[in-house]
Amino acid sequence: MKNSANLKIETLDFSKNEDYDAYLKLFRCDNFEKDYPNFFKILEATKQNHQENGGCDYKSLLQMTAEDFENRYSKRSRDENSATNAQLLSVGKSKKADDQSPWVDGVYIDWLYRDSDSNKLKGQVTASFVEKKASIMMVVTLKCNGVERQCTGQATNLSQYIYSFECDDFASASDTEDIEVDINVSSIDSSMMLTSQRMSDVNFIDLNANSPVGKIAVVDPENIKSDFGKFVTIAYGRETKSGEALDYAYEDSSTIKFPFTVYVFLKENYKYIDIRSVRLLLDCESGTTQYSNIVSDKFKTFDLGFYWRFDEDWGQKLDEKRTPKDTRLTLHMNLEYVYTDNSGNPPKMDTIRISSSKEDNSVANPAYQQIPYLRFLWGCLGKDTLIVMANGEEKKISEIEANELILNGDGERKIVSRVLKGYEETIIHISTKEKGTILATHEHPFMTDKGLVAANFLTKEHKLLLENGDFAEITEAYETKYEDDVYNLTLKDETKKEEDTTQTMIANGYVVGDNTEQNRLSKKNEDVVELAPELLSEITALFSSKE
Repeated sequence: MKNSANLKIETLDFSKNEDYDAYLKLFRCDNFEKDYPNFFKILEATKQNHQENGGCDYKSLLQMTAEDFENRYSKRSRDENSATNAQLLSVGKSKKADDQSPWVDGVYIDWLYRDSDSNKLKGQVTASFVEKKASIMMVVTLKCNGVERQCTGQATNLSQYIYSFECDDFASASDTEDIEVDINVSSIDSSMMLTSQRMSDVNFIDLNANSPVGKIAVVDPENIKSDFGKFVTIAYGRETKSGEALDYAYEDSSTIKFPFTVYVFLKENYKYIDIRSVRLLLDCESGTTQYSNIVSDKFKTFDLGFYWRFDEDWGQKLDEKRTPKDTRLTLHMNLEYVYTDNSGNPPKMDTIRISSSKEDNSVANPAYQQIPYLRFLWGCLGKDTLIVMANGEEKKISEIEANELILNGDGERKIVSRVLKGYEETIIHISTKEKGTILATHEHPFMTDKGLVAANFLTKEHKLLLENGDFAEITEAYETKYEDDVYNLTLKDETKKEEDTTQTMIANGYVVGDNTEQNRLSKKNEDVVELAPELLSEITALFSSKE
C-alpha cells in the first residue's frame, strides 16, 4: 500500500495556464480546438468562469486543513488525523453550501493488483456524485521504469461511475509497489461547466497475490446470499412488525450497525499483530459518506487469524434523517493490518477488502470478500396520519402492520407489504378548506389535477384529489419544524396486475402515493442532463477505452 503521506490531490484551476495546459496534454492532441471544437468550448467556458471568479474554489477533503474540515462538516465526528488523512476525495459541492448531509461527492480508487493468470495489472476507480452529471470522465496513467500507459473511460447522465481498467505493459515490475498511479477525474454538470481533479501517488489498495490471507469468511446469521442485486434489508429504531419483509431490525437507530461478522484466516506460520488503518465507506450511488475514528480494539484475535463484528457499536453516527429511503447502499471496507511470518523478520503490512460492489466479482483473490448490498428503511407521512382501511374505517399509519388491507384512491383493496419508519426534523404542512391538514415529507407524492407531484413541489396552482373524486385548492403549503417519526407503506395488489399500476392510498382524505410511487417520482424528478450529439460524440472519442 502506498504511503498516505505522499498522497497529492489538487483541483485544477483553469485560470492558471499550467493547470489548463496540463489538462490538454492528457489527450496528446496536436490541435485540440480543431479536432474537438465542442468539448473545447466547455473547457474555454470553464476557464473563463475560473478567471471571473478568481480561481476554482473546490476543495477535496484531503486538501482541507483540520479547521476547514470541522467548519464545513461540523456535525461529523472527525478528529484532525482522520480529516487530513481521509482516503476520500470530494470533487464538488452539494446542492446547499450549508447542507450537513453525510453524503458528499466522492472519488476513490478501490484497488490495483496483478492478475496471476494473465499477468495484467487490473484496477478500479469509483466516482459517486450528489448530483447527476452530464458526463463523468476518467484518465488513469500508470508509470513504471520509464514506461507509461494511459487508460481512459467515460459515462454520461449518471451520478455514479465505476471504472475498471487493465493493462499488460509492466511485466517486468515485481509487484504493484513499483507502479506510480496518476488519476484525473473530471465531470460536466448541468450548467456545462467542467470540474477536474488529479491525484498522484494514490494510496490504493494492493491486493497482493502473495497475501498471507488464506480465506475471508463473512458470517451472516440469516445466511443471506451475496448474489448481485440481493439486498439485506435493515430497519433502524424499531422492532420488526408482524409479517414485515425485513432481514434485520435494530431498536437503536443512533449508530451504524450491519449484521455481519468477518473472520480473516491467515495462512500457516503467519500471525496477526495489529490494525494500522481502516477506511469504511457507505455509497448510495448519489454520494458517499466515510466513517472515521474506527478504533483497533474492535478487532479480536483467534488461533487462526482475527475477526470483527459489524453489529457492534462502532461509535459511528447513522444520520437517519438524511439517509436515502429504500435505496441500495454499497459498503466498502479497506483494512490495512500488520502481521509477522514468525521467521524473525520485521513485521509487514497487508490489505484486505470487503465490499458489496458487483464489479469486484472479477477479483479472484483471497484478500477480497463480497457481501450483499444494504437497504435501510424509513418513512414519509406524519405518524398520526389516518389511512382508510379495507373495511372503511380509519387507522393511524403508525399502527398499521404488514399484510393488512387498505383502500386505494379508486376504492380497491390493497395489501400492505411493508411498513417503513424514519425520522424527520422538518415536514411539509399542507391544508385545504375541504379536508384540513396533512403532514408529509418533502418527497411524498400527492395525486393532483396535474398527476403525481411531490409535496415540496406543490403550489397553489395544484388541486389535490380527494377520496370522493373532487379536487380541492391548496390553502397552505409550507415547511414546519417536526422532529418526530414518519411512516410510509409499500402496497401490492391482491391479484396480479401490470407492474405499472399506480399504487395509492387515502391519507387524511387525500389520495397519495405509496413508497413505490415515491421512488418512481424521485427518479422522474432527477435532473436528466442530455449532451448535444456532437459533444457526446467528441467525448466518446476522447475517452474511449485505450487498454
